[in-house]
Amino acid sequence: MEDGRAANNWAGMTLDPERGILYVPTGSAVFDFYGGDRVGNDLYANCLLALNARTGERIWHFQGVHHDIWDRDFPAAPVLITVQRNGKDIDAVAQTTKQGFVYVFDRTNGTPLFPVENRKYRQARCPVKLPPRNSPFPRVPRRSRGSY
Repeated sequence: MEDGRAANNWAGMTLDPERGILYVPTGSAVFDFYGGDRVGNDLYANCLLALNARTGERIWHFQGVHHDIWDRDFPAAPVLITVQRNGKDIDAVAQTTKQGFVYVFDRTNGTPLFPVENRKYRQARCPVKLPPRNSPFPRVPRRSRGSY
């Protein structure tokens, strides 16, 4: 297809060999700064995909930017970490973003380990831009008040 829509992986992938899960961050749908020729959230673009490493089957996914018109895809491979919550160790995967956000998920099921809320975006008057109505925003971990 000539207009491919991208959403490829260019940032690198991370394998959890113990669980057999491959974590794949995806790029923006094309064109990066124009959304007038694509409708909807562009599912699987700007995503962290958790795939069965043997079969390629999708286990879970998280889309960090709906209908991206700002080229805010995930710029780095995810990192496997262990997070302590309520005295219990949780194996997690952390994904950084171009906005400076860090999303942290339970490796097996994709549950966010810190709150994530959908925030509304102001709608453009220019119909060719078509910004998303909302996109995820992590509430923590976050920068200190003075660094905004």
